[in-house]
Order: sequence, then C-alpha cells, then structure tokens
Amino acid sequence: MNNLLLKRNSMLSRRFNSSTKKYAIKSHFLGSSYTSKKYFSQSNRLQSAGPMDPYKVLGVDKNAKLSDIKKVYYKLAKKYHPDVNKEPTAKEEFKKITEAWEILSDETKRQQYDQFGHAGAQGGFNPFAQGFQQGHNPFGNINLDDLFGGAFGGRGGFNPFQQGAYQNAYGSMAKEFFKGQHVRTQCKLAFKDAVFGMRKVKISYNALESCNTCHGDGMKPGKKASACRTCGGSGMISHVRSGFQMASTCNSCGGSGKKVYKEDACNSCHGEGTQVTQKSIEVDIPPGCQSGTTMKVPRAGSIPDMPYDPETMEFEKGDLYVDIVVEKDPKFSMEGKTIIQDLNIPLTTAILGGTIVVPTIDGKQIKIKIPAGTQVNDRITIPNQGVPRSFTTPNARGDMRVNYKIKLNKPKSEAEYVLFEALADVTGDKTAKRVYSNELTSDLKDTFNQNVDSMNHEENKKVHPSTLSKIEGFLSKAFKKLKGDN
Repeated sequence: MNNLLLKRNSMLSRRFNSSTKKYAIKSHFLGSSYTSKKYFSQSNRLQSAGPMDPYKVLGVDKNAKLSDIKKVYYKLAKKYHPDVNKEPTAKEEFKKITEAWEILSDETKRQQYDQFGHAGAQGGFNPFAQGFQQGHNPFGNINLDDLFGGAFGGRGGFNPFQQGAYQNAYGSMAKEFFKGQHVRTQCKLAFKDAVFGMRKVKISYNALESCNTCHGDGMKPGKKASACRTCGGSGMISHVRSGFQMASTCNSCGGSGKKVYKEDACNSCHGEGTQVTQKSIEVDIPPGCQSGTTMKVPRAGSIPDMPYDPETMEFEKGDLYVDIVVEKDPKFSMEGKTIIQDLNIPLTTAILGGTIVVPTIDGKQIKIKIPAGTQVNDRITIPNQGVPRSFTTPNARGDMRVNYKIKLNKPKSEAEYVLFEALADVTGDKTAKRVYSNELTSDLKDTFNQNVDSMNHEENKKVHPSTLSKIEGFLSKAFKKLKGDN
C-alpha cells in the first residue's frame, strides 16, 4: 500500500515539476522575496544602467491619469513582450517599460519621482522589500489575462505573472498528456480462413481500465488528496543557503502540494486507480493474412497505469496489436496472393505423360494434362485459383502454382523388380542392381545384350521389329519363371 501511495505522490510531483521548471525559478534575498519569471534575467533588478524618465519611457504626460498610463502600458507591453517580439532589443525595452510602470502605478513612488527625480524613486522604492506575495505587486493593478491573452492563447489562458499560474499551466489550459501501454495478443486462423479472410473476428485480451469503484482517481468515495502538511500545500520549502533565502521542492509531496494518505486510498485498487479487465473487440481480417502479420487497433490497449486527475491530466489508451498465427496446411501454402501446391505424380505418369486431378483451396477438382518426360519441380500455373484480392472483389484472385514432385517407391513385388530390371536393360543402365535377370539363361541374356548394343549404336536409332520380339520373349520367359512354369 505504501508503495502505491508513493507512486501516486511521485506522479503528482512529476506533473508539478514538469510544469514549474518551464516557467519559474524562485530566488529570494534575505529579508525579501521576488519571483523571477522567464521573461526577466535572474538578477531580478528591474533597473536601467542610468537614470530614466518613466514618463518618457511610456510616452505620457506628467499630469496623465493612471487609467491613461495603464492603457499605454498595455499597448507597449504587448508590443515588446519577449515571447511576442523577437527583436534583440525587445527584452530590454520590456524591462524599461515594466520599471516605468512600477513607478507610475504606485502613488507614493510617483510622488517621490515627481519631487526628487529618479534618485528619489529609487530611495523610496525597493521592489524586493516584501515580495509579490506580501507586499506591493507591480502587476497588481493589471489584468494580465487581457495583457498577455494574445501571447498565450487567448483570454483564460496561462498568465505567467498571476498567483497560482503554475496550477493553471498544468490544469485546464495545459494538462499533462499520458499514453497507456500497448497490448499484444494472438489470433489463430485455419489456413483456409486466412486465405479468404474473415469478418467480425472476436479478439479477447486483458488490458488496464479505470477502477470501477473509484473511477480512476485511486481514492475512496468522497475523499480527495489532502494538502501536504510539510509545506502547507504550497509545494515549496524555504531555507537559507549562503546568505540567500532559497525555495526548493517539498520532498514530502514532491512539489505537488497534495498528498494521498493510506486511509484515503481506494480499497478495490489500493490507490492504483486501475484494474485488469478482460476485454473483447471485433476485427476484420483481410484475405491473405499470413503468420507474422500484425494488425494494429488504435487506442484499444491499456490506460496509463496511474490514478487519474481530470483537472491536470489527459489520458489516451495504448494500442492493441494482434499477431496473426496461421495453421499449416498439409497440401497448400501462401506466397503473397499465390497459392502453392506440391503435387506428387507417379513415375510412370511423369515418364509417359497422362492426366491428373488437382484439388484447389476452395474444394474444386481441376483436370490437367501431364506432358511425357515431366521432371521434378516442373510447374504449372492455374489462373484465378489463388488468394482473393479483397473482400469487395472475391472473384478477383491470384493464381495457384502447382509444383510437380515425382513419387519414387521401392518395388513391392517380384513383378515390379523384374519390370524395373527390364527397363534398366532396355535403357542401357548398367549400374542398376540386377536380382531376377541374373537367373535367366545366359544365352537369352547374351541375345538381349546384343540387342541392347544394337539399340545404342548410332547407326541404328530405330528399334527393329525383331528387337521388340526378343524383348517380348524375354519378358514372357521371365514371367513364366516367376510363376514356376519350367
């Protein structure tokens, strides 16, 4: 539980620090305080190198009313603000304008300047005497939402000089963005389903969702994060170092000014604000998905694993990644939009040619002719029997490629042995092993071998009728021997 509370406080601290680092550095001198914004140098002294006439700086008459001076200051401050005017001299001009306004907007300091000049104003004016929080605020008479509205996104936007500006900066105007973790799951498909695709496939998975009890804030009903007791809710601790009064981030709350105590944490999620939830979603799997294909479903993953504060945070779910796993098929495989089939054909069909039946992925039977002398890995392409191009064009398909594989079986009977030995003799294969032909009479073998020699002679390319008669006699005697007829 303590770890969860520390985690929440750490997140509050990170949100606070990420905003305040951009806009303010607090630097305090002993006995005084002044907040140095990014629009001023860290020296904090708003004074020129020499005497300056605030009336001339603002371009107003010495008898001008405060309301008229205020209008002029509005106009000049907008013109020379460093975030609006990128000229090199704009920053210095803005400092002069601000110093002039500080003198003329304060009745006492204006009277001192009118009576004693610039030295009189300096003598009675110490901008660091009490600080903005307790003493005079040179911007106290100015509606800075009007002054800097254009520079920071319109009325109601971030005002870097307003008390509580940090809260506005990470609150309604600039919430901190968090994206949740991605979720990865698998979807297994039969090969045929992968080929033709499937609509509205239900995908089940687990993801983080907001706690149903606390609705994501990690607190018990009716409870809120309490003000930090160490810093009093300010998020900052003052201390003296090397003669300077410095302000540092509160270690207890991490600078957020808020702290979650154990007794206030939600009992269901223990302050996490999230819980694992079983979810499901329907997706369309297009034709031709293969193993290794990953489908992305945007913003269907987990929410960020932290308590949710709608005033300071903006959440977006991670994505869902669906890895496709296609079961292997004993006959078919896919290559892009092409279906591939390795088809075994008998040796005799490959040698002599013939007609075979080829099955397709959708159950059809197609007859194709095998040319005589077909070799291993010869192929044929059957058009429009492959993978559909899309759901909307189911009849527009890729091709099916059939690769021929010649089936070689070991002879299973004496008859097969004799026939293959005869084939070896006819083709002049002297390296093939002979078993049954060696038992034939030597004169018949001599006659047969003479016939083979005459067949292989270049001058006798055509088979003589007497040769066929001798082969027939050889096979006749061989079969008689197999049957036991002497």
